[in-house]
Amino acid sequence: MSEDKQSNNEFTEKRTTDSSMRRVKKKRIRKFPFIILIFVVILAIIIGYCVHGYHSGIDYAKDHGKTLKAHKFNGASKNDGKITIMVLGADKEQGGISRTDSIMIAQYDYIHKKMKMMSVMRDIYADIPGSGQHKINSAYSIGGP
Repeated sequence: MSEDKQSNNEFTEKRTTDSSMRRVKKKRIRKFPFIILIFVVILAIIIGYCVHGYHSGIDYAKDHGKTLKAHKFNGASKNDGKITIMVLGADKEQGGISRTDSIMIAQYDYIHKKMKMMSVMRDIYADIPGSGQHKINSAYSIGGP
């Protein structure tokens, strides 16, 4: 009889541990969708914050940004399949003097689909018509557009 009780107790213990294991697994399975939901909500909040920041930055730039001035082209035109552009990066100081920080010359050959680009050092001395020899970066403030 004692053997029957012992085997019965073992069976009961095994059954109890199996049922408690099943409960733990069920709890884990029930928690999984909530964890996924929380992750998706946090991800949506982060994406929404980034999109809002991007759009508010664009709006701020539109409201507070500078407008570009169109300058009339006074140079000679050639019909050789190339276009040459000078790109100036100008910085205005407190006194109202504007100097170019960067000077680049770009040429695009639209027949052969090739691009050439050259950077001009701003400390090169050059003859500026009507003003004599100066550093090339001061040419913009002397007589630029």
